[in-house]
Amino acid sequence: MNYKNGSVIRIIILSFMMLILTFSRVFPSQNTKESSFKPSDVTPPWFDASPIDVFVDSNYLYISGGDNGLHIFDISNPINPIWLNSIDTPGAIYSSYVSGGYAYVAEYNVGFRIIDIQPPEQAHTVKSVQWLGQASDVYVSGGYAYVVDENNGLQIIDIEPLDEANMVISIDTPGFANDVYVSGDYAYIADGEAGLQIIVIEPPEKGHLIKTVDTPGYAQNVFVSGAYAYIADNDKGLQIVDINSAKAAHIVKTISTVGKANNVYISGSYAYVTDDDAGLQIINIEQPENAYITKTVEMIQYVCYSYGVYVSNGYAYVANSNAGLQIIDIEPTEESYIIKTVEMPSPHSKSVQVSDGYAYIAAENDGFQIIDVEQPEKAYIVKSLEAQMASNVYIAGNYAYVADFSEGLRIIDIETPEKASIAKIIDTPGYANDVYVSGDYAYVAEPYSGMQIISLVPIEDAHIVKTIDAPGTTRDIASIYSLYGFDGYIYMTCGDAGVHIIDVEPLVDAYIIKTIDTPGFAYDVYISGDYAYIADGEAGLQIIGIDPPENGHLIKTIDTPGVAYGVYVSGDNAYIADGEAGLQIIGIDPPENGHLIKTIDTPGSANSIYVVSGYAYLADDIGRLRIIKLW
Repeated sequence: MNYKNGSVIRIIILSFMMLILTFSRVFPSQNTKESSFKPSDVTPPWFDASPIDVFVDSNYLYISGGDNGLHIFDISNPINPIWLNSIDTPGAIYSSYVSGGYAYVAEYNVGFRIIDIQPPEQAHTVKSVQWLGQASDVYVSGGYAYVVDENNGLQIIDIEPLDEANMVISIDTPGFANDVYVSGDYAYIADGEAGLQIIVIEPPEKGHLIKTVDTPGYAQNVFVSGAYAYIADNDKGLQIVDINSAKAAHIVKTISTVGKANNVYISGSYAYVTDDDAGLQIINIEQPENAYITKTVEMIQYVCYSYGVYVSNGYAYVANSNAGLQIIDIEPTEESYIIKTVEMPSPHSKSVQVSDGYAYIAAENDGFQIIDVEQPEKAYIVKSLEAQMASNVYIAGNYAYVADFSEGLRIIDIETPEKASIAKIIDTPGYANDVYVSGDYAYVAEPYSGMQIISLVPIEDAHIVKTIDAPGTTRDIASIYSLYGFDGYIYMTCGDAGVHIIDVEPLVDAYIIKTIDTPGFAYDVYISGDYAYIADGEAGLQIIGIDPPENGHLIKTIDTPGVAYGVYVSGDNAYIADGEAGLQIIGIDPPENGHLIKTIDTPGSANSIYVVSGYAYLADDIGRLRIIKLW
């Protein structure tokens, strides 16, 4: 009887221990050890689309994303595009042409690739034709693909059958071959400074140049409609060329545009021209010799990067390498307007903070972006605001505080992130580089003007109440990079001048109580418990004992493979934004024995990091926002 009772007890204890073990695996502690890390990049793939060119076929849109491959969207409802798939390729994709269930892509530094896109979700390569060159555009017609190579002119490829595709002829051009359009027996090449080249391609195997039409600018793109070729001629606007007789082709009209004409698409009686910093120009070409601008559609953001354009079913789709995909309702023409922007995080992401299910990005001259990350794997941008040079962001309560370089401090109301708006701009004497908020005050780091302390009560009357100069660096300039407030002290990183600890209680008597030199270049600081963690550039992570702050001293250096720009501490680990070396995870239990336990590569250069709920959010510069699931 006692034996049986003992067995039952042992079984109960064993079951309880197994239950604890199961829960510990399902819900790992924030004090994660090396063996627990199973990092994976869960950044939504459309964040990487980086549109350079666009092609529409039926209800599908294809974005040529340069180094980020080919992205396919369902645009059955243009107001709600749905990402379907992306195809990564060894080379950068600058252009695509879709026909008969296949995407034909110009692959920079590789050549030409044929991708089976039926169905889009299972797209895959079926054939690649490679050569040493810079393929920049492709056009498919009559069983042949016509690929322009910047330095090698026109390459003509026989694509029947697809699995035996091969180059049949290469025709050099005198300029820099940027774009190609095929109509009838001719291929028309936008050839940079050499203007428009007309090549007879009947038969393709004997193709040869028959005419050059010099253009006043830099021929970047060409579209043929009827008896006219339309040339996007960079800073010389749109050139209209009469090609009724190919050998006698000549310019009949020049339309000056405000910006630099990058791309042109003809639909009906209108030419749609992407015009760099002037957005989309819609030009009436009913009478080509008397063509005139009918409408200008300004791009909402990053207008200086408008590239490819495609028109279909009453909409113009504009590829904008920074802002993403702009969808414009063009009916009626005179009232054309942007109805949808499929945004991507900026490729200039410098700083990130996460709060209440939203990530806030400071992206230099690309402004300030708010991203819903409630479901990190399905993150999407909900709001973008302009800024002069947003370098850092701090979230406190219902406000985002953005250090905006020469524009000072921007205070943004984010009570409803989707409706975020500027609440106040405080002009500061220098160049606002970083910001930290504690209580009723904001502390702003300025490389040439010291630290500005700003009263925030009330927000609408926010103003500077004190300036604290920082000791000069070895270059005699106070270069303040980052601030962190903790327990009545502000910790200030100052590049090669190390770390300054400032007693800010009382505020009116704030002063530097300690300066700690570091072996590298102090970029960022994070305080946790009795320690300050310094991202120290090429010198890696420095751990400083700060109990008490006036006796602060270096206790440990952990080398990292890259350049340590940002640091965040969570549990028993320090997370380092390590430049081109990506994310470094360092065990700090105890800090005196800190050591590198994990490296996670990222596509860009990691500048800033924030860790919450098992995810690391990295401002990865050209890699945009990266979201890393840690376990």
